[in-house]
Amino acid sequence: MPVDCPLGTPLTKPELIYTLNVGHGSLALLSTCEVKTLIMTTDKILTALLLTFLLSCPAQAAEVKFGEPLEVSLDVASITMNDKGMSITYEGIAGKYGLVHTTHNMVSTNAAHTKGYFTGTVQAIDDSGHLEQAMTLGLWSRSGTSLKVYGFDDDDSARILHISTVNLATKVFNAKVWELD
Repeated sequence: MPVDCPLGTPLTKPELIYTLNVGHGSLALLSTCEVKTLIMTTDKILTALLLTFLLSCPAQAAEVKFGEPLEVSLDVASITMNDKGMSITYEGIAGKYGLVHTTHNMVSTNAAHTKGYFTGTVQAIDDSGHLEQAMTLGLWSRSGTSLKVYGFDDDDSARILHISTVNLATKVFNAKVWELD
């Protein structure tokens, strides 16, 4: 809201006069217009100080170093449709994890079926025959016949983050996998 009178403008009509104590016992007489101008100036100064403070503070986010991911490629073994979305099962050899079978139960969260969440299970049998099962969950999005999947697995030895692409036409699942702990 612009104010038409700058500080020091002489009064031409009767206005409210405000008394301002400016320190050491001295007083300043201000018109309504001058008070509005002073408030607007103070608001601008406070806004500038607040922005300076916010932009100069370093972010307090935790620093996480994931290291190099394990790259995994699995085959899509099956796709089953249901009233909430679809279930996809993947299988194949996944590096140190050995033979892996994974099921994602995809639930759509919009009418176009272009995004949603999933829950599921992962089973891995390593070269020594040790079997490990974990639950998995995350988010997904779809563009045409391509899915982007962001998930977490909670297995016994480590929490795992995976970012995957699934090509429904070629039935290929490619993932980057990081062990978080």
